[in-house]
Amino acid sequence: MISAVVMLAALSAAIYIGVQQHALRARAEHLLADVRGFQLHGGTVADAQRIADNWERFANVERKCDAQTCQIDIGVHDQIWVPQNAFRRIAVWSYWAVGWHETTARATIEARNGTVDRTEFILMLDVPPYVSQVDRGGYGLFGRAVQQEEFGPYQFWPQRKLHPTYFIGKPGGCEGCIKLMTFSLPTTPPAKIEELTNFDLSCITRWFPCTTEADILPSAWKQYQAESGRGVE
Repeated sequence: MISAVVMLAALSAAIYIGVQQHALRARAEHLLADVRGFQLHGGTVADAQRIADNWERFANVERKCDAQTCQIDIGVHDQIWVPQNAFRRIAVWSYWAVGWHETTARATIEARNGTVDRTEFILMLDVPPYVSQVDRGGYGLFGRAVQQEEFGPYQFWPQRKLHPTYFIGKPGGCEGCIKLMTFSLPTTPPAKIEELTNFDLSCITRWFPCTTEADILPSAWKQYQAESGRGVE
């Protein structure tokens, strides 16, 4: 009887988590498509506000706008319930056992003088302990894609000698995590923008979690490795 109850509880948890993570993946795919739309075609504050309106029911939306500037942040997160008591650790380990890995997707859209001039998409995954050879204690896995109006005079050298309109790298400041970032300008060719924002969102729904940069941003990581091998960082 006890074995049957345990198996039923595990099956129920797996179904519950699977439904939540597939719902999150669908929302993350739509959010990434919205960001790519601005990166490929541009847009106005009115466009950004309309997209924010569409997300109000499904995401955490924050707006900071005045007459000259506007910043909109849209975040989607898995809705897994975790008790905030003595049973929290047991619940978390049980969820991990049936395939849960905490995930957040976030988009930022910034506009100045009525025109969108910066966008950002971030995918953040929690890699549970003991599932990766990278760090057996667990860590955060981050992928970030930014498009901005211009680069600073010496920003992202020497990569810009190879490709002046975009950058792929691993900036510092990420303790207890692994992060890969891409930056591009509006003049970056559309095909390259697709590569720089090629997040593998199946990471959200995989039974075994993504653990490396190659998993979360495969196209960007492949190019980064190739260029690093030639001494370009």
